Amino acid sequence: MVKRMDKEKLARMKELEETIMSSEKPIREKKLLKELQTLRDEKSSEPKQEVIKIDYPGAIISVNHYKYGGGRYTKKETKIWMDELGWLVKHLHIEDWQLPLSITCDGYFKDERSAPDLSNLAKVVCDAIAEVADGVNDKDFRWHDGKRVIGERDPYLLITIRESDTKLLPERTKSKSRARKVKR
Repeated sequence: MVKRMDKEKLARMKELEETIMSSEKPIREKKLLKELQTLRDEKSSEPKQEVIKIDYPGAIISVNHYKYGGGRYTKKETKIWMDELGWLVKHLHIEDWQLPLSITCDGYFKDERSAPDLSNLAKVVCDAIAEVADGVNDKDFRWHDGKRVIGERDPYLLITIRESDTKLLPERTKSKSRARKVKR
């Protein structure tokens, strides 16, 4: 697992950048430039991660309750919640992130009775995120149930979206021989 860049390294990187930018003469100190480039490379290799806090509206976003009409239509309240989550995610431009994306959901609820199984929220959360990310499908997500905390006065969800530190393998294509057998 890749560690996040610590505060000391970030501070050193900022210090080097300020030293280089404030100098009136071109910096000839190769050692400073090399150190700055090393720190920048290390920073760019870290996977991106964002945490989104959103109110939990209740069972309307559970996979068991958010559809009607034989599963063809999404309830109005659910659609409003999905749009809200979408707007919180849109500015992150996750379509530029390394796939697959890891999505972890932590839930903070009033009581045990109102606390859903977090896996039941996966479909709605992933659909809301996929809707705003161009070219990213929910098949590119890896869902993880987080912690369930009981006793919150105002229930909410913490949704953590994390970029993968490994590349997604391309989908396998059907072999030609198999495709011919199906046609016959």
